[in-house]
Amino acid sequence: ALATAGKNDRQAVRDALAGIPRYDGVTGIMQFREGSGDPVKSAVILKIRDGKFTWFANAKP
Repeated sequence: ALATAGKNDRQAVRDALAGIPRYDGVTGIMQFREGSGDPVKSAVILKIRDGKFTWFANAKP
């Protein structure tokens, strides 16, 4: 989404994410509701600490 947005701008990244029709990710299928752009399922947010991925939060729709 960052590459598609082309800039580090909140609205541009949101629009790029909403434009993804379906994504088969590590935690399952991620897709967004047409019209609202809201995710259908929760997303897992990870952070990198000491070079390792660690859980940070779940973002609920």
